This record gives sequence, structure tokens and C-alpha cells, in this order.
Amino acid sequence: MGGEPLTYTPHWDVLLEEPYPGILLNGLATTLELALVSTLASLALGSLLAAGRASESRLARSCCGLFCDLVRSLPGVFWLLAFFFCLPLIVPEQASFVYEKRVAALDAADVRAVSFTRLAN
Repeated sequence: MGGEPLTYTPHWDVLLEEPYPGILLNGLATTLELALVSTLASLALGSLLAAGRASESRLARSCCGLFCDLVRSLPGVFWLLAFFFCLPLIVPEQASFVYEKRVAALDAADVRAVSFTRLAN
């Protein structure tokens, strides 16, 4: 087990070569945009569900409670995979927002794969 210690030096300079800076900035913009949209959507949905659960209407309380229990009982990974793979099937192709973001996510994965490939060589 002794042997020499591992000496690994990451080569971060590969990320400064074209086309990676543009891809990384696109990924950052996408991340910030999705964070803002999801924060606002969750605030709106959470407010509606809280109002529904506090409602005097038995139907509203039951529906909101069922939704909350269903969402809580399934793991977060399920929701991530469900939205990633099912959303493009549900949203029409004319709504290019979903498809552009998915392509940007796949481009970011390609950057990571290319950088690891270059490091190995």
C-alpha cells in the first residue's frame, strides 16, 4: 500500500479555450434564470396551497392536503427525473424554452466530459 503519493494537477486552463467560456457563461445564465423562475413559482404555489389548507372549504383543504402529502412522499430525485424526461413530452415543441435549456444542460455535461478526457491524455 505504501508507494508514491498521488500527484494530480488539474488543468483548469482548458476551460479558458474556445468555445468553453461561452458555454460556461450560458450555463450560469441558465442556472440563474431557472433559480429565479423556480423561486417565484414555488412562492406562488406554496402561498396558494397554504391558503387552501387553511380554508374553511373541506374540498379545498382535502385537495391541497392530498397534493402536499403526495409531493412529500416521493423523493426529490423522482421529481427531477420526471421533469427532465417528461416535460419535453408535455410541452409543445413551439415552446422552445424547455428544449433550449435541456440542450444547454447537455452542453455543460459535454464540457465536463471533454475536460476529463483532456486531463487523462
